[in-house]
Amino acid sequence: MGLNKRERNLLIGLGVVLLFWGYYRFIILPQSKNLASKREDRTRYENELIEIQTVIASEKEIDNRFAQINDEIDVLSEKYFSKIDQSRFILLINELLEGTGLFIQNISFAPQRTEGIGDALVEVMSVTLPYEGEYPSLILFLERIREHIPKTVIQNMNIRIKERELLSGTILLDFYSLPDLVRDTSMAYLFDSSEINPDPFYSFEDYFLFGDGYYGTIDLSGVKINFDSSRVLVEGFDNKVLDFVPSHPSIKGEIAANENSKQGANSLGLYYSFPPIQDEKQVHVVFNSREAVISKPPESIGLWVHSNDATKHNINLRIKDREGEKYDINLYNNVDWIGWKHLKGNIPQDSSLYPMEIERIIVDIDSIDDGKGTLLFDALEAFYIIETPVTDDNSIGNHILYDVRVGDTLSSISKAFYNDTLHQDDIKRYNGINSNSDLKPGKIIIIPDASWEEGSG
Repeated sequence: MGLNKRERNLLIGLGVVLLFWGYYRFIILPQSKNLASKREDRTRYENELIEIQTVIASEKEIDNRFAQINDEIDVLSEKYFSKIDQSRFILLINELLEGTGLFIQNISFAPQRTEGIGDALVEVMSVTLPYEGEYPSLILFLERIREHIPKTVIQNMNIRIKERELLSGTILLDFYSLPDLVRDTSMAYLFDSSEINPDPFYSFEDYFLFGDGYYGTIDLSGVKINFDSSRVLVEGFDNKVLDFVPSHPSIKGEIAANENSKQGANSLGLYYSFPPIQDEKQVHVVFNSREAVISKPPESIGLWVHSNDATKHNINLRIKDREGEKYDINLYNNVDWIGWKHLKGNIPQDSSLYPMEIERIIVDIDSIDDGKGTLLFDALEAFYIIETPVTDDNSIGNHILYDVRVGDTLSSISKAFYNDTLHQDDIKRYNGINSNSDLKPGKIIIIPDASWEEGSG
């Protein structure tokens, strides 16, 4: 039986439906599922890519931080040793000394200690080096210490003139360590021992310059000084306020103790200002009578002066002989430095003029303009050359050399040599000491000639 038209249409419709259902079921639906899966994969891959990029960025940051830390460690390696090791420090000191001509008598190590620097704890060891040698040898050794990596700190330094061209004293070095952080570095160093500037040396202070000069990279302006038998401290200025006398009433100023000193506790500060006047302009620092006395003719006289502003002014000393005659000694013209400088001047050699009295320091102001100045004075010294050998009676020239013993005091020494206790200041002045605490057993001091001291009173 044949299909009518309606049945044929229904059959065709059913076929079309089956066709679309099959297309959807076997083509569209699988493709949709596959597309959804691909989208999930894409999302996952994108997330993984972000994670990878984050990790890469983090690794770059870590690398940069690691490089930064390495740079910081390199910086620390220039300042600190990897560990405290006495044997290596001995080798280092020997390496630094090689070819300098400086003689180190012994090496003394202090107990290791810990110090806080910022937030870090560092290990420290101090080493004391008693030395002896000429000026160029000492300068070369100090240059090597300055250039050495890791840095070695000169904590303190003591300098004495032992003979005309020979220095002695002690150097205190501090070695700092950051264990387990600082890289270890080689202790073997070779230095250029080529010739350095020769030294026409008598007073080493003239050559310890800072700013410019022979050895501008070494600043020893803060080094305290001591005195040996060839240097007599005439005036130390400790806790003394002397008289301020201007040459014109319009020049104003004052004198006061200052803690910035070269020896002892204080220096003498001079502070002055002046107007634009045509008259002679001078500032006088007047000593108290008979306090600054030179007993016998020295080779020269020296004074430490600290300038803050390079005033271009002149510095002179006025001295008075035993008959009252006065002499002006020029120490420096046109002050042109900043910081401490040692000034020296020649002094009359005629012994019949002595004892001589230091009457005043005079600052000449060679300027028609107004202005001001600040100067510090310290350690007024007389320099002697003691060439007479020590004889069996332990005397030298007109002085006695005495070995300080346990229990000695200024009073007991004065009593022993002068039969009174009135010469304590003379003993202090001749030996550059301030009190009984400076009388260490074994120290050799000068006992000035008692007959002169009694006759000069």
